Amino acid sequence: MIIPDVNILVYTFHSAAPQHKPAQQWLSGALNRHETIGLLDVVATGLVRVMTNHKLFHKPLTAQQALTALNTILAAPNGHSFELQPRDLDNLH
Repeated sequence: MIIPDVNILVYTFHSAAPQHKPAQQWLSGALNRHETIGLLDVVATGLVRVMTNHKLFHKPLTAQQALTALNTILAAPNGHSFELQPRDLDNLH
């Protein structure tokens, strides 16, 4: 399972980011290889907050556009959302 962080997803969905093309290719490749992509709830929330922030972007996404970007992952058969639980923290070291 691959669990991308907020930065990777910002690069993927922000077309002006210098890392946009490689990040977009990576996500597309991962989805096409049918690798499980785990989307943590905190990452999804972070992506929406960052991508809709007028202080960070001259033309930020609308909330609906940011949610549509997330659905690119979640609508894929191998895209899954996860809520981080306190018991999961032991497995993250």
